[in-house]
Amino acid sequence: MLRIGILEDEKARSDELLQFLERYKSEHERFSYSTKVFSAGYQLLFDYKQDYDLLFLDIRLPDMLGIDAAREIRKNDEYVMIVFVTNLTQYAIAGYEVNAFDYILKPLLYQPFALKLTRILNILNRDSAKKMLTLKTRQLTLRIDADAILYI
Repeated sequence: MLRIGILEDEKARSDELLQFLERYKSEHERFSYSTKVFSAGYQLLFDYKQDYDLLFLDIRLPDMLGIDAAREIRKNDEYVMIVFVTNLTQYAIAGYEVNAFDYILKPLLYQPFALKLTRILNILNRDSAKKMLTLKTRQLTLRIDADAILYI
């Protein structure tokens, strides 16, 4: 099951993403997912426990830029796939700083969304063959690629 976080301050846009996910699921019967929607960057950062596979992040939010939320997430999670959902193409270069997977431009269209989601799933399925070690403490959860472990 794909765990998806959506950071979008406009309810109509987050509802549209949720509808696209449901449509994709109806077209691909093996696709399963769970979602959590956040309307503010600080909500996502406060709740973030390194347990998402994919994040759809709006760039312009009332409390912070989505790119800044991505920078904070990347401090602890280098594996989550990040896709920016925006009409602000001037932030495309900044996406490289946080290793963003892609951008979806507003207004949202289903076909480009479905193509990007298929690419994401192909990469995640290939990467899921890797062995990951999950370490949990009271404060945080870390996912570590087993190949990166040199000594315990």
